[in-house]
Amino acid sequence: MNVRRKHGVSHPLSKFTLPTFVDGPFADIIAAFIADTVFKEPGSKEHQAACWFLLESDSFFYVCDEAGLDGARLREHLRRTLNEQEG
Repeated sequence: MNVRRKHGVSHPLSKFTLPTFVDGPFADIIAAFIADTVFKEPGSKEHQAACWFLLESDSFFYVCDEAGLDGARLREHLRRTLNEQEG
Protein backbone atom coordinates (compact mmCIF):
# COMPACT_ATOMS: atom_id res chain seq x y z
CA MET A 1 0.00 0.00 0.00
CA ASN A 2 1.14 3.55 -0.75
CA VAL A 3 2.73 5.15 2.35
CA ARG A 4 0.88 8.43 1.77
CA ARG A 5 -2.48 6.67 1.65
CA LYS A 6 -1.61 4.44 4.59
CA HIS A 7 -1.00 7.48 6.79
CA GLY A 8 -4.01 9.43 5.56
CA VAL A 9 -2.10 12.21 3.80
CA SER A 10 -4.19 13.83 1.08
CA HIS A 11 -3.15 13.55 -2.55
CA PRO A 12 -0.94 16.44 -3.73
CA LEU A 13 -3.55 17.27 -6.38
CA SER A 14 -6.46 17.41 -3.94
CA LYS A 15 -6.98 21.09 -4.81
CA PHE A 16 -8.12 20.02 -8.29
CA THR A 17 -10.34 17.06 -7.42
CA LEU A 18 -13.91 16.54 -8.52
CA PRO A 19 -16.51 14.54 -6.59
CA THR A 20 -15.45 11.54 -8.71
CA PHE A 21 -11.81 11.68 -7.53
CA VAL A 22 -10.04 8.33 -7.23
CA ASP A 23 -6.76 8.36 -5.30
CA GLY A 24 -5.10 5.78 -7.48
CA PRO A 25 -2.78 5.21 -10.43
CA PHE A 26 -4.23 7.85 -12.78
CA ALA A 27 -3.82 10.61 -10.19
CA ASP A 28 -0.33 9.30 -9.46
CA ILE A 29 0.56 9.48 -13.18
CA ILE A 30 -0.29 13.18 -13.26
CA ALA A 31 1.67 13.77 -10.03
CA ALA A 32 4.69 11.91 -11.45
CA PHE A 33 4.73 14.08 -14.59
CA ILE A 34 4.50 17.19 -12.44
CA ALA A 35 7.42 15.92 -10.36
CA ASP A 36 9.44 15.50 -13.57
CA THR A 37 8.94 19.20 -14.35
CA VAL A 38 10.39 20.05 -10.94
CA PHE A 39 13.12 17.48 -10.37
CA LYS A 40 14.41 16.73 -13.88
CA GLU A 41 16.88 19.03 -15.54
CA PRO A 42 15.17 21.58 -17.82
CA GLY A 43 15.82 20.55 -21.40
CA SER A 44 16.20 16.86 -20.51
CA LYS A 45 14.03 14.36 -22.35
CA GLU A 46 12.10 13.61 -19.15
CA HIS A 47 11.40 17.29 -18.51
CA GLN A 48 10.37 17.93 -22.11
CA ALA A 49 8.09 14.87 -22.19
CA ALA A 50 6.43 15.89 -18.91
CA CYS A 51 5.82 19.44 -20.16
CA TRP A 52 4.40 18.14 -23.43
CA PHE A 53 2.06 15.71 -21.66
CA LEU A 54 0.88 18.27 -19.10
CA LEU A 55 0.51 21.26 -21.42
CA GLU A 56 -0.19 19.91 -24.91
CA SER A 57 -1.38 16.31 -24.91
CA ASP A 58 -5.05 15.45 -25.30
CA SER A 59 -4.35 12.31 -23.26
CA PHE A 60 -3.87 14.58 -20.24
CA PHE A 61 -7.63 15.16 -20.15
CA TYR A 62 -8.36 11.43 -20.40
CA VAL A 63 -6.07 10.68 -17.45
CA CYS A 64 -7.55 13.58 -15.45
CA ASP A 65 -11.07 12.34 -16.20
CA GLU A 66 -10.18 8.81 -15.06
CA ALA A 67 -8.65 10.25 -11.86
CA GLY A 68 -11.56 12.59 -11.19
CA LEU A 69 -9.46 15.73 -11.60
CA ASP A 70 -10.56 19.03 -13.16
CA GLY A 71 -8.20 18.87 -16.12
CA ALA A 72 -8.96 22.34 -17.46
CA ARG A 73 -8.30 24.02 -14.12
CA LEU A 74 -5.19 21.93 -13.51
CA ARG A 75 -3.77 22.64 -16.97
CA GLU A 76 -4.32 26.39 -16.55
CA HIS A 77 -2.56 26.25 -13.18
CA LEU A 78 0.32 24.30 -14.70
CA ARG A 79 0.66 26.76 -17.60
CA ARG A 80 0.98 29.66 -15.16
CA THR A 81 3.33 27.80 -12.82
CA LEU A 82 5.61 26.37 -15.48
CA ASN A 83 5.80 29.69 -17.32
CA GLU A 84 6.83 31.39 -14.05
CA GLN A 85 9.62 28.81 -13.63
CA GLU A 86 10.95 29.54 -17.12
CA GLY A 87 10.90 33.32 -16.74
